[in-house]
Amino acid sequence: MCKKFVITGILAAVAAFVIFGSATISHVSHGVGWLRAEVEDSVPVEFKLDEARKAIKAAEPKIRDLNRSIAEKQVEIRYLERELVGLGSRQAEQKNLLRTQWESLQVERASYRFLGREVSRQTLRKDADLRLRRIKAADQMIQSKQERLDALVNGLGHVRSALENLIGKREELITQVEMLEAKRRESEAKKATTLDIEVDGSDLAKAAEILSKVEKQLDVEMQVMENNHPLIGEYLVSDELIDVEERISAYLDGREAPAADLGPVHDDGIPALEAVSGSLTQRD
Repeated sequence: MCKKFVITGILAAVAAFVIFGSATISHVSHGVGWLRAEVEDSVPVEFKLDEARKAIKAAEPKIRDLNRSIAEKQVEIRYLERELVGLGSRQAEQKNLLRTQWESLQVERASYRFLGREVSRQTLRKDADLRLRRIKAADQMIQSKQERLDALVNGLGHVRSALENLIGKREELITQVEMLEAKRRESEAKKATTLDIEVDGSDLAKAAEILSKVEKQLDVEMQVMENNHPLIGEYLVSDELIDVEERISAYLDGREAPAADLGPVHDDGIPALEAVSGSLTQRD
């Protein structure tokens, strides 16, 4: 199976080289870059912030180790300074003794009193020669320790400056993460307000329009029914007009005529003229 995949990959690479030629590497690198950007954009913000927190937290042990290393160097510097002070004091004392021996040997004598002892000239010379070599060796050692001290002090200054920058950068990143976290929460709160749901009321609006038309149609049909079949009290003829017709009829035939004998009534509430004239003709 692995061999099959390898062969397939080789064939794909050869095909790409044949198609694109020398630009194959450029196309492949561009495609890889595009794919990497797409993958990075698809990573959730929460995951990226967590990764940033982990990276910041991973730097804390290094900062602690660096602090300890600085403390150790500070102690070493303090010890070196004390040692150099002691060496310088002893070196000054030995140089004074050497100067005393040299001054004593300037006077030719068989013996000399030196450090409370009576010594011969030869012994004093040997002691002075040995003291000189020791002083010179001590000078070299002091110089070496002083150079070591200067290097430690100088290097420690750079390390402490780098540590301060590192700590400042860590605090800056922590603040940035907190700001981005607050911004993310604000964004989530805004999303929660809208629930990320698009309210589409077009279907309901269409239904409301249809129902409105249905209601209007039913009202028209009801109005037609009411017009064709009115109920009691819905006639347009007023009682006052009916009383006038009755009084006219009673006057002409000497009796009161019922309202039904008045004949048909037009929409304006006035009895039909042909009904009235017919009644008058009959009575004549």
